[in-house]
Amino acid sequence: MFAVWLTGPPASGKSTIAAALVKLLRARRIDPVVLESDAFRKHFSADYSEEGRTAFYRGLAHIGAMFV
Repeated sequence: MFAVWLTGPPASGKSTIAAALVKLLRARRIDPVVLESDAFRKHFSADYSEEGRTAFYRGLAHIGAMFV
């Protein structure tokens, strides 16, 4: 098991890269899980302060670690 975390500024191609990676993995019979931060933020936190972002990404990393 492994995790890949794509980072970068908004509109930098992270979702496009993730979609291509998912396609490649599925072709190799690997069923990936994609954690989209925008989708999680709608349900868990809209706090864009430094502390809020730190807590949000810590939680997202925890969820990712549970999958791995």
